[in-house]
Amino acid sequence: MLITKSKYMYGQRCFKLLWLFDKGLLPENTLLDEYRFEQGHNFEEYVKRLFPTGIDLKDREFCDNLFETEKLFGEEKTIFEAGIKIEYLYIRADVLEPKEDSWNLYEIKASNKVSYKEKPEYYNDLAFQKFVCVKYGLKINRCFIIHLNGEYVKYGEIKPRSNFIPSTTSNSSYNVLPSCTVITPSLPTFSIASAMMFPMV
Repeated sequence: MLITKSKYMYGQRCFKLLWLFDKGLLPENTLLDEYRFEQGHNFEEYVKRLFPTGIDLKDREFCDNLFETEKLFGEEKTIFEAGIKIEYLYIRADVLEPKEDSWNLYEIKASNKVSYKEKPEYYNDLAFQKFVCVKYGLKINRCFIIHLNGEYVKYGEIKPRSNFIPSTTSNSSYNVLPSCTVITPSLPTFSIASAMMFPMV
């Protein structure tokens, strides 16, 4: 049995919830759930514009995704939805970006709340991904949470890579570096807000 990120996150919340998820006994998603998923997917498409040379493996089947991910590791290409399996652990990382002899790991969240106090699950999510990456043999340079900025007001055309605005806001007490706000089209801006050197594992 594979332990996926979803199973790990359900287990963090409640062991009974994990059991129900594993047995396929959770209620079906509501229309509101489906809407939120759709908005999250739309936001991911905006985020990808920050990495114009990235290779998207989102639509690849399980085995094909694993094969292509390993191939792209050798080519040191930025990867969207990189599939990593080691022993009984499996993840699909939102973004893996090569950084010299290591990798930056990005988690995308369509939310403007990312502090550890408000959203500890985001940090557990990212920590699980880092754990799997390191166990697989990747050297992780830094981890980031990319998220919406609810204070943004759009004026004219927005180019996602053109405006990097430094910020001094830290969103967690766990070795977080100053955040960096990035402007992105249509939706509110997002911040690479939680540059954690050592996510909780």
